[in-house]
Amino acid sequence: MSLVQSRFIIILIFVSVVIATGFFSMYRDYIKRIENFEILTPGKEEAIALIKPASSSILVKGVDEAICRPFTITFLGIDAGSGQQSINRLFSLFQTPDLLFIISTVLSLCAIFFSYDLVSREREEGTFKYIMANSISRTTVITAKLLGAFTCFITPVVLIIAIGIVVLAQMPQVLFTETDYWGIFLLFSSTIIYLFIFFSIGLLMSVIMKRSVSSLILSLFIWSILVFVIPQLTQSISKNLAGAPSVAQSELKQSLSWASIVFERINRSNGSQRDIQSEWEQLSMEFTRGQEERCSRLSKLMFTSPTNIFTLLAPNLMRVGLSQEKSTKNAVWQYYKSIKSTPTNSDGMLIGNLPQFSFDRSQQLAIDSHAASIALIGLLLYLIVPLTLSFYFFSKYDFR
Repeated sequence: MSLVQSRFIIILIFVSVVIATGFFSMYRDYIKRIENFEILTPGKEEAIALIKPASSSILVKGVDEAICRPFTITFLGIDAGSGQQSINRLFSLFQTPDLLFIISTVLSLCAIFFSYDLVSREREEGTFKYIMANSISRTTVITAKLLGAFTCFITPVVLIIAIGIVVLAQMPQVLFTETDYWGIFLLFSSTIIYLFIFFSIGLLMSVIMKRSVSSLILSLFIWSILVFVIPQLTQSISKNLAGAPSVAQSELKQSLSWASIVFERINRSNGSQRDIQSEWEQLSMEFTRGQEERCSRLSKLMFTSPTNIFTLLAPNLMRVGLSQEKSTKNAVWQYYKSIKSTPTNSDGMLIGNLPQFSFDRSQQLAIDSHAASIALIGLLLYLIVPLTLSFYFFSKYDFR
């Protein structure tokens, strides 16, 4: 068995196990979150905004936990709970094993291993001089090697993912909508482009470096920079530039505001005109503006790496991204404003005839087409660069 055949079989088995394990883990997590949703479903006299977890979150989880957490309306404001967080505690220790992680990290690495010696191995074995002895142009040779090898790599990947999605669609609690299937199609398309980028990077290193070992080392270095280093730096930079308060800081400010007003009232400070409800609303709006500014800066910095682009694109396509979270918060805020004047009991909970929170996820949470288009264009630009350089350097390649 040749090296290429053995590598193909090993990667095929590895990818099959990883994707199957990821689908199983995410499906179990989804079922647990559905059970949580059914337990937390509010009654007729409870002012709680709660949204059912999306079936598409099995594929890409995104910020679905934040979208589906219960928002309790009190006389103070909106209390965002954490009842929809993942039951699987391993997810807090490791990356969530959804398709986003598998594709962006695992499969991109597999693409590097599949392409790092496409040209350098032929040179080491001395077969290129026999190939070029025929009247075949260099462009034809590298195009054939590129498309042939990438087809062998991407075909089983797409088939395995497609089979997994078909199996999931047969489960009774998994309901994919037409919009979900359209998002899945776009996810497949962006996945092919994303993996083609790293495949092209491996090809480029194979053309530049004369030895396969050197090509592999340099390819892995570039892969680690694009997949790990730049995304982490981007998140840190966007957070520091925005200066947005964290959730803990916002909750601490609200608690201090509540304590100071209660203290003033206990001491009968008649001169105090402070209103705890308005202060909490102001703090909430300050936190929301800070988070929106951070998300805006993060979106602008996404072009620093193809992994950044794909990380923002995939949740958007599955409608569990930042724009969908923003739409959810806007809906909750409108619900709060419609009932905030309702009388409360001694515990601060609203009482009386309360309207139920109405939210049709399939209609009100749509794919952000503008952001998705920009992201796809960004991936295509990242693909053009290594492909162009590979063809250029191969045209100057010394086969000796």
